Amino acid sequence: MQMSTRPERTRSTGAIEVQSYEPSVYSKGEDGAPTSRRVNVRETFVGDISGDGAARFLQTARSDGSASFVDGAVVGSIANALAVSSSRMQEP
Repeated sequence: MQMSTRPERTRSTGAIEVQSYEPSVYSKGEDGAPTSRRVNVRETFVGDISGDGAARFLQTARSDGSASFVDGAVVGSIANALAVSSSRMQEP
């Protein structure tokens, strides 16, 4: 039997309050092609994870309403300990 070395997971609760969401189109999709946008977002995280986040996303929006995006960062705390996070994300 192989033993796992992964630490036990802890669940946190909280909410994200979007302070601003500012999209700007830089490439309009033609004939069903995706539209590319720059999106500037400022968020406040409250709860077990608290702090302020600022992100500049590059987003591709498809004609079916779905979108993909990359890049984001948060500076704040998790359970009162300083945490800094930078991530690259994508949503189908």
